[in-house]
Amino acid sequence: MEPSPPEKRGMRGEESLMTLIVLKAVGSLMLQSQTEEWFSVGDWSYIAIAGCLVLQVLAVYNFPVRKKDGHSEISLFRPGVSCGVHCVLLVPLAVLAEALPAPSSETGNSERLPEVTFLLATGCGMLLLVPSQLKLKNSILYFVLVISSSVFLMLSCFYAGGFLMPWLIGFVVVMCTAYYLPTMCPLSFTFGELSVVCHILGSAIFRMVSWMDVFAFDERRPVVTHELYVYNFISVLLLFVTLASVLVFSWDWCDNIIPFILVYVACALMAIGTLMFLTDHQPLLWLFVFIFGENRRISLLVWWSAVAVITIIGFTLYTQHLSTNPSGKGNRASTTARKVFHMVVVGVYVPGLAVDPFFLLLASVVAFAVLCVLEVSRLINVQWLGSAVENSFRVFVDDRDQGPVLLTHVYLLVGLSLPLWLSHRIVVGDIRNYCGVISLGIGDTVACVVGMRYGNTKWPGTKKSVQGTLASVFAQLVFIIFSFYVGWLENLSWLNTVFAVLVSSVFEAFVSQIDNLVLSLFMMAALPSIRL
Repeated sequence: MEPSPPEKRGMRGEESLMTLIVLKAVGSLMLQSQTEEWFSVGDWSYIAIAGCLVLQVLAVYNFPVRKKDGHSEISLFRPGVSCGVHCVLLVPLAVLAEALPAPSSETGNSERLPEVTFLLATGCGMLLLVPSQLKLKNSILYFVLVISSSVFLMLSCFYAGGFLMPWLIGFVVVMCTAYYLPTMCPLSFTFGELSVVCHILGSAIFRMVSWMDVFAFDERRPVVTHELYVYNFISVLLLFVTLASVLVFSWDWCDNIIPFILVYVACALMAIGTLMFLTDHQPLLWLFVFIFGENRRISLLVWWSAVAVITIIGFTLYTQHLSTNPSGKGNRASTTARKVFHMVVVGVYVPGLAVDPFFLLLASVVAFAVLCVLEVSRLINVQWLGSAVENSFRVFVDDRDQGPVLLTHVYLLVGLSLPLWLSHRIVVGDIRNYCGVISLGIGDTVACVVGMRYGNTKWPGTKKSVQGTLASVFAQLVFIIFSFYVGWLENLSWLNTVFAVLVSSVFEAFVSQIDNLVLSLFMMAALPSIRL
């Protein structure tokens, strides 16, 4: 079948909101550049990033889109929804938010500018790569806009600086992932979701290589604090979990439970050796002291264990109920039942964020690694384990899980954890840490429940209701006010907080991508502001 020609389209609601956030970030960048001395490093870096953002927004608007019956698009990306090209800006904007100053601060975190530039550069690469995968012919205007944004990035890279090795390794990994992942997992992603996944991976690789470069090759090693060790621990953990997963996929005999376990154990031993080489500390001993050395972490561990036990019991009873009363959905959980898990994770994340966000960071990465191992065992149907995971995961799959990989449950963990994963400095009481909890755990859950019961007035072109959005805004603001007065949140800018809640709630109503993945990122991107 011949590929259908690109169709012209107007700006969708979600893209309009993204444009608003980009313009807001550009305004903040230009104001920040005026605080620097003329011709200084910071000044030109901010201006170059602002120019790149403007050109990428114009490229997004001119992105060629195939009609819905296009054969190549359906064979690679999930059909029935927009391609979500605007999401190529989500992670760069969320990271840029930390580089920009808060309203009460005079300077931002300029250490993050090289990473922002790297993420925008990989975005340019994906904007050129993916249309070729779909066999779409780029228009001259689209090509000029993307190349022009790359020129601005070259200027930003020159002035912002940064290590060359993270750039090279990260760019290669992201481009290879963006090219091969849709082929390996057809129908599992839209382009927007793919770009977010690749950017999260790229950010992790960029920082991982930067840290390892300092520890392995710099004679002046930094003092290994608990904070720094947590970052190195999770970097090495993810690296070797990924290596083990690739190996078990490559070797057919790993569908037996014993070889499957042995591969992961061997990679775990290599990870321990790598950490000892990088930090001169024994990882298992450090982990024991880190967890059990302070009472607040012991209390959190006990609370999380109790929540896990209660959840497992509830899950078992619910699946038994479904098996006896299918209710016409073939043993599939209802939307309301899936939203219950959103509330459960609120009970997990809020105490962690309020008491010890670094411990929550470590726990969330370990939980993510466990979910990845379980999903791999399901995909290759590991003896005994694979079928058990399949029966458990299939109960709570979403209609958007059309590919071989089940992602919506993983995206819930990722969306709640991204504020911690993408942060350069985790500050207790910072509202950015709570973006996942506020937007997904509170806002999305309330919008869904209220919308199903009372949602009579729909937003134009969507199935989401105005009533659900209004209830979502109200619930989020109540949670924020309560958190502020009990001391969980500090130094709030109320004007910018209300703005972020409003635009992210409307974004949830219009977004066609999996909201578990993109909603918290949008709220993070909406929090930086033009200083008023």
